[in-house]
Amino acid sequence: MKSFPQTLWYENKVGKRWVPKFLSATSKPPNGFIYQRTRFPMYLHDSICKVGVGEIARGSSSINEELVAAMIGLKPKAGRLKLSAVMLLVGISCERCLNAMAHRAGLKWGYPKGGKQYRESNTRCELCE
Repeated sequence: MKSFPQTLWYENKVGKRWVPKFLSATSKPPNGFIYQRTRFPMYLHDSICKVGVGEIARGSSSINEELVAAMIGLKPKAGRLKLSAVMLLVGISCERCLNAMAHRAGLKWGYPKGGKQYRESNTRCELCE
């Protein structure tokens, strides 16, 4: 049975797929499967492009699925946050902002904004600056 949806596979020039059963440092696709395709839904990719040049830098961060699910149920003053907005917030947040959001969402692993752990955290991001 074909597993769906795939997060990583290889394709040849005519679009035929080869899906590895598991990946290791020595995994290699069969001859002719020269295009690697990836789709990781819980990662945020951030690209910096220069006009006329194209992409000059790229970064990525993981998105905590548990926190996203918990935050979807929150009702901020202006109404519910959209899924895409929550995923972006979680994806760009530093450790202390993630924990503050987790605490607000009722998760066991978070800590309150402004509390001792929050103040002593050595991380910063665009949300808390």
